[in-house]
Amino acid sequence: MNAVFASSGATNPSGAQSSNALETPGAEDLTEFDTEGYSALEKIYLFSRSRVSVHRVFIAKSLGQFLQAGSTNDTISPDEAVQYVLPLLIGLAMDDDEAVKEALAAELVPIIWWFITRCKLVDEDVALEDYIGQDMEDEQSFPVEPALISVQSFTPILGTLLLSPNAHIGGPARYAVVELLRRVRKADDYEHHTTTQLPADPAIHPYDEEEDASRYVDLGLFTEEQRRLFEREMIYQVVIGMGRLDSAEDQIESDLPGSGASTATVQRTNVGSGDSYFPPSPAPSPSSTNSTGSTPSLVSTTSVSTPSSSGSSLGSTPDSVVPLLPAFSPSPSPLSTVSNADSEGTGGPNVTPSSIGPPTSPFQNTAGAWIMPRSPGDLATGADEEQQKFGGWLGSAGAHTNWVNDTSEEADLGEEAAVGRLSSMSLMAAVTASVTMSEEHQAAFVSEVGRVGRDPICWVRREASFVVGALAKVVPTKIVISSLLPLFEAMCHDSTWQVRHSALFALPAILSRLPSLERRRLALEVILPLSKDPSSTVRSGVLEALAEVMHTFHDDAAGPPEELTRLFLGIREGETRRRLRVLQKDATPKPTMSWSEFMAMAKSNMSPDDEYDIYDDVSRPLVCAFNFPAVALTLGRRRWTELRELYLELSLDSSLKVRKTLSASLGEMAKIVGPEHAKRDLMGVWWGSVRADESEVRLKAIEGMAVFIGAIGAEERKSVVGGLAGEVWSAKLKGWREREGVIVAVGEVLGCEGLEEVAVRKLVMMGLKDPVAAVREETVGLVSLVTKLVKKWPSDSPAARQLVGDIGEMASSRSYRERMTYIACQQELFSVGLYAAILILEDFWRSLRALVQDAVVDVRIKVARFLGIIFDSLSGTFDHLKAQLLEIVKLLSDDASSEVKAFCQPLLTALLASSNSRREKQTNKADKSALNFSRPPPTSSPPD
Repeated sequence: MNAVFASSGATNPSGAQSSNALETPGAEDLTEFDTEGYSALEKIYLFSRSRVSVHRVFIAKSLGQFLQAGSTNDTISPDEAVQYVLPLLIGLAMDDDEAVKEALAAELVPIIWWFITRCKLVDEDVALEDYIGQDMEDEQSFPVEPALISVQSFTPILGTLLLSPNAHIGGPARYAVVELLRRVRKADDYEHHTTTQLPADPAIHPYDEEEDASRYVDLGLFTEEQRRLFEREMIYQVVIGMGRLDSAEDQIESDLPGSGASTATVQRTNVGSGDSYFPPSPAPSPSSTNSTGSTPSLVSTTSVSTPSSSGSSLGSTPDSVVPLLPAFSPSPSPLSTVSNADSEGTGGPNVTPSSIGPPTSPFQNTAGAWIMPRSPGDLATGADEEQQKFGGWLGSAGAHTNWVNDTSEEADLGEEAAVGRLSSMSLMAAVTASVTMSEEHQAAFVSEVGRVGRDPICWVRREASFVVGALAKVVPTKIVISSLLPLFEAMCHDSTWQVRHSALFALPAILSRLPSLERRRLALEVILPLSKDPSSTVRSGVLEALAEVMHTFHDDAAGPPEELTRLFLGIREGETRRRLRVLQKDATPKPTMSWSEFMAMAKSNMSPDDEYDIYDDVSRPLVCAFNFPAVALTLGRRRWTELRELYLELSLDSSLKVRKTLSASLGEMAKIVGPEHAKRDLMGVWWGSVRADESEVRLKAIEGMAVFIGAIGAEERKSVVGGLAGEVWSAKLKGWREREGVIVAVGEVLGCEGLEEVAVRKLVMMGLKDPVAAVREETVGLVSLVTKLVKKWPSDSPAARQLVGDIGEMASSRSYRERMTYIACQQELFSVGLYAAILILEDFWRSLRALVQDAVVDVRIKVARFLGIIFDSLSGTFDHLKAQLLEIVKLLSDDASSEVKAFCQPLLTALLASSNSRREKQTNKADKSALNFSRPPPTSSPPD
């Protein structure tokens, strides 16, 4: 192991100098090695430097666990982690194998959290002697001062992973930044005993509210001052810094409010055959530090050799692993003077964001619909597409040399800067939506999106539109009006249809922050022109956003503008009624567009041809069906008549998706329109959905059945339950999930007025006799609820008597499933405390005596288990019934099945012991009575 560290140029973690350091390449092969007996730190090094990718994947996944402490005798100190683990971490982030980076990206949060809570963050570079600090030769000594780590240490790691075109790398890295910033705020709350309300809707950005409180109990060195330092680094140097890779450092400091954090340089060096955008760079030479240009930092100057699956073994002389933190260059050289490494596999292609793309289509699904990627990072990836994932955006090593010619360094840097701006906007939108930010950080984001939102590259402007929508929800109203609104209006008139399309989805957020008159003006000025946009995609986007736009007027007395309502209803300008929709029989789904066709269309600012306007859009029925509850809620019950015609027309649509969508929302629609309108217009739609031939439509209607029944009138409620108990159950509900859903819904509405006892009894019995076990089990749970409801029915109710009788008859049924269901029903009643009324019934004991002799062993096993429940209930008032129970248990104790005996023997022992105890008590009582009776009467004293 000493030789391993010596060959890397790093100090041996054990503290001893190696005496047998390897001096020749290939002298040690780490392809296969045994780590038994090695310390945790040595294992980390061995696996990180292994030539076998599975070893590096393993350590990337397990690094957090190694750091968070195995045994007390093998813990890694913060000093050791900073000196030895951090350089290896940077190497893993630049690994040639995508699987290694994927594994590391998924574990970034616990790894970085461990470092920042155990090391002291400093806003400067830390030299080796600073964080070794004490006499490290004495292994028994402990440093007095905490381990120091530069706040910039993780910036190059995050930057490298964030800019990866692989969604399995960039996505987790983006989550890591968001989660770390969220934890910083949670730590503030825990320390100050406050609660921070997340800006995001929990339904959209779900977070587990039951967080591990121990995470914040001991924050270690991560004090409030440290948290502010780390937060500023993440906001300014990671989130915003990625968008300023081509900007001068002094310009960044002047543009961003309060951005005083130092930055380093984006440089390139020859590091194996790595494809990272942020390879490590050596400390700048004195000549380079005198340059005037500078760029923001996303890279460490630590030099690390990345393992390569096809490169030389670790035994060969590797690049030096310098256990130093990033060396800060106050005045780094301008990007134009930085040259690429000339070694094989490190050349970057020249591809502009508007023209990138492999010759083959990345869209290989067979759905049939034309697909437009939300952003370049959303492209599907596969085994054959690893060489095609927008590699030109990152200058990937050797991945695209077959189809793109190399160009100048300046062009490469320009492309990479564009990708940085794209990634910055994506991350900024995620942070804004999920993290509560200070006003300073909000102002910095607004300033940055104002700059990037006018970028010459359409993909960047498109991504910026999502940030505009996210910021509009959290920044003060005056900032929305003064800064975000002008930018949004410019995006709505953008020359590229992709930008106009994405801007639509920021409109509701902006409208919700504006005064009423300004809201109406903006809504009309945006929606009406874009509804006539030359691009069919933009027109479809108008339909998709229309309901949410209309809902922003729900508090206005006048409601949404009439023009928007007419657009939703499909009433053309100059007409008073909507036309009947013409079914385009020849309108088949459009084939998937090839990548080359899509990029050619994007470059020419074209969109897919579509001869139909927004009123005849083939997607209109589905979009309207999906948005109907929101529009109905906005207009209210009094304006339901305006929507009624369209709703009924949609209910007759031949499309499965349309009818399934309407079925799913029937419950909410009934709550919105009220019982009267539901009786007239929704009951027919509900019955049509339940009786539909498609199981998807039936299931969606039944899933919302409880809400629907609760919203309609008593008569309609009786009709629904009665109809389900009739021919619908057997003739239409062919799927067991549908029947199970009916039972669940009935259980939720048992307390509602208007339920017919006969219908409820029939549904319960049909559920108990269902051929599918899941339906029977769900109905058994309903029996106790129904039994409680029976008490409210008249005592002479035939339904009440019939229900009890029907369940009792199942004990003698010819079907063994029904006999087992009978026992399950009795167990359910006992479990809810209804055993008192059952134990006194002679029919109950008669049924048990018959079931213990059942021919099916499963029935006898279930009876044996049930007898134990009965024994636990026989106490106090029911002691006299133990004799009957003992008689039944004795019959089962002689059963031929060992499984039955296994349940009966302990019960028999307990019953016999209880019987003997009771007999002893009776004997003692009799003895006392006899003793009292045999005593002579007290002699009376003779009279005086």
